[in-house]
Amino acid sequence: TKAAQEFVSELLDQCYKLVGPCYEKMSSTEKSICLLIFFRCLFNRCYEKYGDYFCDFKSNSEKRMKLEKIAKIPAHYFPIPWNLIGNSKPNKKNEISSNSENQINNEPITISEFAATDKCCSIGDLFETIVHFKDAANSLRTSVLQSNPIDALFCIHMALIGINKGAFANFNEQSHLNENTKISNSKNDRNHDDFDMKQLLCFDDMFALMLGTFLGSDKPDIFFVADMIEKFAPKMSLSPSFDFALANVEGLASHCVSFNLEKCYEEINNGSNK
Repeated sequence: TKAAQEFVSELLDQCYKLVGPCYEKMSSTEKSICLLIFFRCLFNRCYEKYGDYFCDFKSNSEKRMKLEKIAKIPAHYFPIPWNLIGNSKPNKKNEISSNSENQINNEPITISEFAATDKCCSIGDLFETIVHFKDAANSLRTSVLQSNPIDALFCIHMALIGINKGAFANFNEQSHLNENTKISNSKNDRNHDDFDMKQLLCFDDMFALMLGTFLGSDKPDIFFVADMIEKFAPKMSLSPSFDFALANVEGLASHCVSFNLEKCYEEINNGSNK
């Protein structure tokens, strides 16, 4: 809203004043760091004193109830990039879905094998078992606990990195790539790739996996997170990676709100979903 952006603008003005005359002598990186540090501190203080101005959890109750219904929809209904998760062996068969009609034994099976035998496995149950996306799910959960949009965006950013790494970890397991191209867990790899990835998923694959990861988690109030970030993030000062995180979290919240459950049920019942 206009009032929210005016608040952000005034907060940024205060940040510039706190930096003082040294601002002109700083590099662009130093300017960005100083502004973000001051913005976080000031916003946290405002959030502490005037919390009711920033959040309204009651208005999201119906939306969150809808999430539970979406999470129970069969995974096959969604455009999931199966090549990025299909060969993962997260759990034993009977731990993927206690309601499966195809449980035969407790032998570990791949996601692809299970999906081929259990067409009714929900997207929530499916993604809950994929261990490579656990860190991403934790980052999404943590985002709702942040008291300022910068830290919330950082959590979304880390969730996207976790999804990206998890997808390529699954893909590498499936493709049996050589040691030079595999995503490894070595110390050097962790130090180098914590915040930037050499291999990036396309937006459609990333969004589909983000939706699945979210629905497979405990489904935190992503509507609150998206609303706070959309209203109060200093958009003119965000880095490209935070802009990407902003686009994804807004897209996720919007997709869940606009998801047509009646149409979905009708298509499933008519057998139009393949």
